[in-house]
Amino acid sequence: MKSKPSERSLQTSCQLCQFAIYDNDTRLGTNSSRGKTQTGCHAGRLEQLKEYAVEAYNEGGEEEGVTIPPQEFYVMDCVCNMFRQPSWNGGARDVGLARAEIEPLFSVIIDTESSKAEDIKTTSDSLVGITYTKKKIAAVFSVGVKNTKLRKAITESFGKLQGAGYRPQIVMSANKKDRELDSFRRAAGGTYFVKEKAGVEIPSTLFEDIDHALNEDMVRAVVFRREGVNVISLPAYAVRGANHETYEEFKASVCVEAKSAGLYTEI
Repeated sequence: MKSKPSERSLQTSCQLCQFAIYDNDTRLGTNSSRGKTQTGCHAGRLEQLKEYAVEAYNEGGEEEGVTIPPQEFYVMDCVCNMFRQPSWNGGARDVGLARAEIEPLFSVIIDTESSKAEDIKTTSDSLVGITYTKKKIAAVFSVGVKNTKLRKAITESFGKLQGAGYRPQIVMSANKKDRELDSFRRAAGGTYFVKEKAGVEIPSTLFEDIDHALNEDMVRAVVFRREGVNVISLPAYAVRGANHETYEEFKASVCVEAKSAGLYTEI
């Protein structure tokens, strides 16, 4: 049975989405050319989110200055991040562009405390080999003032990351807590982050595979883990990080909670 769409904020209506396919469709983005019944999605989200898809209808009218005939369409009982208004991209439908826009942003915080030069090289070399878009990864070196002997290694790694397409940053402070807070400020705006001691190797396809899990397999996770590397939701740290004395305490706590909630994924 079809129903009128509700007003829930976490729902997404396909009705005006540029990627919705209607019967007798001639040009998406121009509502007057649309048919009456939605039959598919150019972005494939009807299949990916089929468990959340609810049939709905409208009785016609005007919305955003566009006259809308009576239509039958789907409403997703969740947020669909591929939804695009008819005016998006000048009205030109481009699934590839929209898909690129929803790639998550990652941050990598490299803790160099008590590290050796070869540790810094190991981690930075692994970052150079990452297959994901480098401009969507923030790389932050966390450096204690006493680490003056490591300056050459950090400088070399900094330049290596720049050459690979990163925009690396350095946070330096004698106070560990202040340095940690500043590192996370530099990482702000990302979706997920990694914070590891220098010497850890970041798997080359890790971020690419997380993007696929999130946007193709529709996995929901607060924590992803591979080969000992934890990739944690940055919003989760923003909400819970201050409740713990150390980052290690936060990491242990969020992993336990994520597992109990079914939001922990080995990838």
